[in-house]
Amino acid sequence: MRKFLEPAHADYCPTNEDSKIEITESDSAVDTKFNFAGVLPNEDAKDWHCKWQVKLDSSLSPAGVDEDLSERESNGWIIIEATTAGFDSDVFIHMQPPGKFYDYNFRSESTDPTTQTFVGKHRQG
Repeated sequence: MRKFLEPAHADYCPTNEDSKIEITESDSAVDTKFNFAGVLPNEDAKDWHCKWQVKLDSSLSPAGVDEDLSERESNGWIIIEATTAGFDSDVFIHMQPPGKFYDYNFRSESTDPTTQTFVGKHRQG
């Protein structure tokens, strides 16, 4: 988790605007790639802490996060396939309700969708 809180390296990571991915009603799939400058693999890249934000247009999820589970099931699914190539083996996914920035505590997980945070780790390779 600590790595998530580290600032992204300004010289190597995408800018705030380049790191925002918004999925809209007209998108059937979004493929976003960021080409890093220089040669990879790069031993120093483990300290870059690059981040992206994926946001779903509200029209795609008519049942809000605070509504009953049976109503939310009609929203469908978003599948995120995060890959890393050339520098680190781990990809972390942090998922929170829209506009919220909750602390994550694995000892105090909640099933309340308005307050829960999900953290997933994928090891590449």
